[in-house]
Amino acid sequence: MNTNVSLAAPIGVLTLLGTGFLLFVGSVVLIQSLFVRKRVRAKVILVVMLAIAAEHLSQTRSVRPSRTQPISLLIYRPTPKHEAC
Repeated sequence: MNTNVSLAAPIGVLTLLGTGFLLFVGSVVLIQSLFVRKRVRAKVILVVMLAIAAEHLSQTRSVRPSRTQPISLLIYRPTPKHEAC
């Protein structure tokens, strides 16, 4: 069983999908509020969408991939022996 699993990639994908979903729903509500001429609601939705996007970008910029070695580098490999002259 390989226990050298990094969860950074799946969590990053879930945050990307979640943020995309929230921005999609926000854009649908924004378009609907512009059609029915509710300008105040449109402004609030736009500010919320910008805040969500800014938060997502600030979180994704701070995540660093783990610097663990692949399992193949952890296997012992003897060094070649030097020949005597």
